[in-house]
Amino acid sequence: GTLSNKSLDLDTVIQAIKILTEKYPQIRLVVGGKGTAEEYYKEIAKNFSNIVFLGYLNPLQMSSVMKISKCGLYCMNDTEDFRDAFSNKAIQYLSAGLPVITSLSGFSKTYIEKGKIGIYYKAGDWKNCSEQIEKIYLNDVLRNTMAENAYKQYQMKYNINIINEQWEDYIKQILKKEK
Repeated sequence: GTLSNKSLDLDTVIQAIKILTEKYPQIRLVVGGKGTAEEYYKEIAKNFSNIVFLGYLNPLQMSSVMKISKCGLYCMNDTEDFRDAFSNKAIQYLSAGLPVITSLSGFSKTYIEKGKIGIYYKAGDWKNCSEQIEKIYLNDVLRNTMAENAYKQYQMKYNINIINEQWEDYIKQILKKEK
């Protein structure tokens, strides 16, 4: 993604991971992307070898990283501009069967909680963020259930065949109205 402190709440997650590292030295935060805040994030993560910045990832690299991941991070600033977002990045996590950890309190939170496909943390609150990450990190049953639900949600709503079928139905409805 684009590493921007205007849109991301990544500093909160970095602080949470720093705290969790004390209890769980094997925990990792892998960040893909480039952007204007890349050096800022690297600076606040320095001295923590479990926080890794990979830079830009092509689709194959992103797929490889997701295959070894336990969840996908959707950490946006919880502002009116983003609050009701559920972007292609979140959908990409669903396609890989990854539970989504979000900081958005609007549609994203409601959608994730209703579908049991992830977990919400309060943006800007590193303590709450660390508690939520720890909850999903320690509970394999919860995480695996969310992963299954995430993949099912993707297959039911975002799979290209489903989208094409819905699009075709929509076009047919429009054509019927024009007759």
